[in-house]
Amino acid sequence: MPADESDEPVRPAGKSPDSAWDNARLVAECLRGNEQAWSLLIDKYKALIYSIPVKYRLPPHEAADVFSSHLRGVAGALPQLRDPEALPKWLMQVAHHECYR
Repeated sequence: MPADESDEPVRPAGKSPDSAWDNARLVAECLRGNEQAWSLLIDKYKALIYSIPVKYRLPPHEAADVFSSHLRGVAGALPQLRDPEALPKWLMQVAHHECYR
């Protein structure tokens, strides 16, 4: 078997499976402007983020507004996150603050 053949599927350069994107990598890549990382971050945490306004019993349209505002806020504040492993808790706190507003 030639050296370039393996049991793993061939992926385009720069692409990796979602499981390889831990919080540290997600944050670092988002800060570099990587759109794939931003999409993965949203996909990974959208249920968690959306669950906060739902717990506040906001109507669906207001929960969606909180979600959108939250993501804009996260994009601007992400450079201030000191520990990428604290990302889920930080996202929850930001969502709680957004619900209060």
